[in-house]
Amino acid sequence: MSLHANDFRALPKAEPHLHTEAAITPETAAELADRSGLPLPPVGRSHPSWSTFSTAYEQCRALISSLDDLRRVVREVFERAPGSGVVWTELHLVPHLYAGRLGPVEALVEAAADGLASARGEGGLVLGVARDATPEVAREVADLALSWAGRGVVAMGLTGKEAGFPAARFAAAYRTARLGGLGIVPHSGESGDASCVAETLRELDPHRISHGVRAATDATVLSELARRQVCLDVALTGNVQLCVVPSLSAHPLPELLRRGVLVSLGSDAPYLYGVDLLDEYALAHHAFGLPPPTMAAIAANSLRHARSSANLLELHSTAINQWLHRA
Repeated sequence: MSLHANDFRALPKAEPHLHTEAAITPETAAELADRSGLPLPPVGRSHPSWSTFSTAYEQCRALISSLDDLRRVVREVFERAPGSGVVWTELHLVPHLYAGRLGPVEALVEAAADGLASARGEGGLVLGVARDATPEVAREVADLALSWAGRGVVAMGLTGKEAGFPAARFAAAYRTARLGGLGIVPHSGESGDASCVAETLRELDPHRISHGVRAATDATVLSELARRQVCLDVALTGNVQLCVVPSLSAHPLPELLRRGVLVSLGSDAPYLYGVDLLDEYALAHHAFGLPPPTMAAIAANSLRHARSSANLLELHSTAINQWLHRA
């Protein structure tokens, strides 16, 4: 039986890899662009370089011109999630990239937490550090994230271009966050190669890694990911549009699964990529011939490795089995 995007709606899953600004709805983007006179960011366009993608992403960020805008965008993300069978969402936010435009970083986190609290969807915020930031900024983010732990923030992330910006520069800040009970969910192995993933594993001791797909070129790194049960939050469409892989057929997802690496799926930047999480599940199923049991296992991974205080997999195991029986 061939499954389509809508067929995955009833499968309980987490959305572990999602970025605030690029998760804006097309309708909200159009409204904010019209109000501010700013251009609409491009949708579904390939980005042959990191700089072209960054330009498009910053166009999304520019649409958020007030704390109320940020609160609204976050609320809408969590409001939409249950309609896709998403029972837990983790939304990445890098407050320092606003450069004080909306006020102090504490105000941004408060607005985002308010947006989450006012929504019906469940989940948490991931406060991130850009790789070109200083270690001092990373320490500030760690302290900020810990101050909001239990009030909406569940993890600390790391984003941006990897070459020239090693994770080791921030090891102390992430160690502080981890000891404080926060999840460590950095990006790695997207713009950087397998050695970047190895360094991230060694220096940050992550619970999950966003992307990580370039680890597939190094059997030793794959073995370490599998041994340590570090889940990779993969974004298929994003990997193609950012030229992380030359084509969908060349994506290493099947190899990751074959080597016992844990994988979840995320839409990453759904506005820019023109997809949602249901599209990503359908894409994985069709492009690689992954059968329903494998798709259910991917959903189970997303629940097992979510930074929730509840045992999400136990809570939703019956519904996963029911979905698998129907599929």
